[in-house]
Amino acid sequence: MSMYADFVKEHSHDYILETEIGFVQWRYLNENQAYIVNIWTNPDYRKLGKASDLADVVVERAKNRGCKELLGTVYLKANNASRSMAILSAYGMEPVSADKDIITYRKAI
Repeated sequence: MSMYADFVKEHSHDYILETEIGFVQWRYLNENQAYIVNIWTNPDYRKLGKASDLADVVVERAKNRGCKELLGTVYLKANNASRSMAILSAYGMEPVSADKDIITYRKAI
């Protein structure tokens, strides 16, 4: 794990999985919900389903804890926000709420 991942885990209690292709950061909001905070893949691996593979690990671990939902958000002012929304939709997540700058997505797991 990188030093940054160690820092995040120590200060936020988030979980991080890093691989040679990217990383995913998530947390458990309660006994029923897991929330993907960040997910990123190296540009060389994009469009190959690798982000979905990372999300699948989170889903598997969340299900093992008894979670029933996976949540994610898109910050609309972020670079490539439209692409992020399309990726979440392709992963089976549906928008459930929005405010000025953030759309929240949910998927039953």
